[in-house]
Amino acid sequence: MNKKIICPYCNQEIKETQLNIKKFLSIANEMDEIYKSDMSWEEKYLKIFSLNISNRIGLLGIEINYSMNNNHNSYEEAVKFYVRAVSKKIKEYLIRLGLLRIERDDIA
Repeated sequence: MNKKIICPYCNQEIKETQLNIKKFLSIANEMDEIYKSDMSWEEKYLKIFSLNISNRIGLLGIEINYSMNNNHNSYEEAVKFYVRAVSKKIKEYLIRLGLLRIERDDIA
């Protein structure tokens, strides 16, 4: 039961493929470098959300579900919520591709 994902720019259906996953992992690596840098949280926020890290992931048809408690969160909280959600999605793909095993303790 795959949900159709339509690119907002070209109106074409985006298929989730291993190539998209590979691109996703590359973009996530860029994001991780930003996250681990010594930049301020505001700079990290701007680079992740304004320099199209999040948009490029979305255009691959990969949905990152993250929610924050309210609209008054700090740059730090916003970045951490998003990075955590991306990390969770990476784990899902690695499991799906058979590159990561689920341990009994991981099943909730």
